Amino acid sequence: DWPSGYYAARFPTSRGTRNVLFLVREDQPGSQSRLAVVVSTHTYQAYNLYGGKNLYPSASPARAYRVSFDRPYHDNDGLARYPVWDKPFVQWMKGENRPFEVLSDGDLEDPSLLGHYDVAVLIGHSEYWTAAARASLEQFLAGGGRLAVLGGDTMWWQVRLEQRQLVCYKSAAADPESGHNDAVVTVNWYNEPVL
Repeated sequence: DWPSGYYAARFPTSRGTRNVLFLVREDQPGSQSRLAVVVSTHTYQAYNLYGGKNLYPSASPARAYRVSFDRPYHDNDGLARYPVWDKPFVQWMKGENRPFEVLSDGDLEDPSLLGHYDVAVLIGHSEYWTAAARASLEQFLAGGGRLAVLGGDTMWWQVRLEQRQLVCYKSAAADPESGHNDAVVTVNWYNEPVL
């Protein structure tokens, strides 16, 4: 019965208190608000250095090509990019007494979910998208839904989800799906073979 939104749980550890950011999605989508904030959890993980590696620097052979969702966020005391990208918008919406519901970009793997809303909002830096999530958003827009993009670098890299991991080779030559399943090769959306 918690309202849809951003939450943080605080855990004591041997290294001090640690935050774990999580989202609560409305169990009846669209019932509390017809506006959905799509949280860029894929991008949060792409930048997450917990465990020593993330998807950067893009051209480095030493970077990770897959990162796990089963790890806490390293930056901003476990709150990922929330304080930088999301928090100012959330505070403004609450100050204006405007209700909203949250979805993760992973939730958009369900093509029916956005149909419960009139408006989808991308805030901050929504850089990493799967083909399924992008198709859901395009279907939503084609059906009359509206989109507000309040950030930059949106939909820059195509990614895949494999067993709770975010996969992004950033190179058609390096991606094992290249030549087999070109529609899911992890390159920029404007590059071959995805183009």
